[in-house]
Amino acid sequence: MNDSLKGSMGVGLSINTAAAQALSLLVGVGRAAPPASTRAASFKVEQASDNAAYWSIATTVKVDGLSLSSAEAATSRASALVDTAALGLADAATLLDDIRSTLVAAKRSDVSRSGIGARLDVLKEKLLAVVDQSEFDGENWLSLPAGRSPNVEAIVASVSRTAAGELSVNVIDFDTSGAVLVSRHNPEDGLLTRRYSVVTANGEISDYVLLGAGAAGTGDTVRPVMLAPATSNNEIDGMIAAVDLMSGYVAAAATALETTAGQVVGDIGLDDVQGSSTSPLDAGLDDQGAIELALKASEQLQAQSLPIANSGAGSFKLFL
Repeated sequence: MNDSLKGSMGVGLSINTAAAQALSLLVGVGRAAPPASTRAASFKVEQASDNAAYWSIATTVKVDGLSLSSAEAATSRASALVDTAALGLADAATLLDDIRSTLVAAKRSDVSRSGIGARLDVLKEKLLAVVDQSEFDGENWLSLPAGRSPNVEAIVASVSRTAAGELSVNVIDFDTSGAVLVSRHNPEDGLLTRRYSVVTANGEISDYVLLGAGAAGTGDTVRPVMLAPATSNNEIDGMIAAVDLMSGYVAAAATALETTAGQVVGDIGLDDVQGSSTSPLDAGLDDQGAIELALKASEQLQAQSLPIANSGAGSFKLFL
């Protein structure tokens, strides 16, 4: 370019080669970063064409997660059923103790058996209410309605993984016949509605029933556990013996439920079942995260290099 042309234009443009190179690299890093950042942030494979291997794994994990959720709901329900029945049995045992104490008090000569009898009736009503209220999710293991008999309940106790990584559901059986307290179908199915044969101190054999009249009235020897002014001490002794038998069966039922409760894991926790092993999908996500970090580091270095390059001396002027 000749002097006349340079003089006539009089305009110069300074170009810093180092700064230009740094800026070019920074722009390139910026273009590469968004897709990687988006992929690492979402951890998502949109379709099989994105990555066939990850798509297959992600689909399997999704189905596995649904199975785990269903299993966890089943174990939670089983745990609630067992706990509800156990609480009902505990309350029933307490009320049976109160009934026994009331019968013992009725033998005193200085009390009104009519008044004691009224208290006994109240305790029996409370006992029946406790049994009927021991219900969860429409099921009551302590009370049977008309037309229904005791059965064996299959409940999901726990969920685990096999050595091969497959989901394993542990199902246990609980026979409700040992826990039913009241049966409106067959009184003999209920621990508190069946008849109990006892022998009193004078050698008399009698059958007593605590709740309901279904088991009573089938023979002259069946008597309800109740007090009247004419009730003899010998009859009261028979009632006490019958209540003691009932209390023993209720205690055995509570022990069986406690054993079952120890086998049921109510809150399995999906993370515990899934384990902490690294799957191929996890490894892929970790690789993507590493790429994102590398791009960010490169971007920061290039940004820091701009002011350094601008302050350098490697520039020349191009006059137009």
